[in-house]
Amino acid sequence: MRFFNLFKRREADCPEVRAASSDFLEGDMGRRERARIAFHLERCDLCRAFVNTLRATVDLLRSAPALEPPEGFEQRIRDSLRGGGSRDAQVP
Repeated sequence: MRFFNLFKRREADCPEVRAASSDFLEGDMGRRERARIAFHLERCDLCRAFVNTLRATVDLLRSAPALEPPEGFEQRIRDSLRGGGSRDAQVP
């Protein structure tokens, strides 16, 4: 019975759309899946608002200037991962 459900075209639901929203925005999905998500977004105000908010957030983050980590940052991370770092160590 489950095998036949693979061939049924069904509309995407809200949890599925939200889980796939990043892939949808990045274009990392097949044409059929993208069409299913787009169809849902045309009809669901809440999911459309969610995807639009995610899109705006991603655009904002992409427009932010890249920052260089402070000197020694990478080494402190490596030390911390090896258990050699102190939680009380001060970050400049």
